[in-house]
Amino acid sequence: MTSPIATLGYWSALATACFCVLFTIAAVLTETHLLSAPWDVVLTIGPSLLLAPSFLAMMVCVNAAAPIDRKIWSQLGVAFACVYVPLCAAAYVVELFVVEPRVLRGEATQMALLTLVRGDSVFNAIDGIGYIFMCLSTLFAAPAFGDTQNERWIRWLFIANGVLAVPIFLTYFVNRSFLWSAAPWAVTISGSAILIAIYFRRMRGLDVSVRAS
Repeated sequence: MTSPIATLGYWSALATACFCVLFTIAAVLTETHLLSAPWDVVLTIGPSLLLAPSFLAMMVCVNAAAPIDRKIWSQLGVAFACVYVPLCAAAYVVELFVVEPRVLRGEATQMALLTLVRGDSVFNAIDGIGYIFMCLSTLFAAPAFGDTQNERWIRWLFIANGVLAVPIFLTYFVNRSFLWSAAPWAVTISGSAILIAIYFRRMRGLDVSVRAS
């Protein structure tokens, strides 16, 4: 483990956890109607937009740190993450900088097929398939982790997040009432990211001690 991998892995995992928590808080406030426009959109979409590159960076570091005999799984994780990022990032940029300004100008009707707020819109479908690929990313990357206690927890959280592709699909493409069955995503992503940050922090400390000796 080289220091740049451990350092970037630590900070990208920490950023992933932070953006996931910020999104979750904003989403709960939005679902309970405690945020008014445009903050209901800005405070949920903003962290989600930042989550995408931080998650991809974290998965790249996971792949770089994976043993050679398990690297095929981490590489698949990176591949699926590379599909998730542009899909969701495109949806969020359009929502923040195209749709929401026009909604605030009273042109919501013209934006109906683009907004993420509606369950039958174009970018809602793109967002949904993006998160399904994110779930596939963690599912396939899970076997890349070893048998230490911390890595076992990461592996099981990654698998659990992968399974959540089913309720996420149902939420986006069948009925929004499935949202609460997909809600554990907030725990699986933030929890695994925190454990990955711990994993890289320990590796960074080990690398420093080796260099010192």
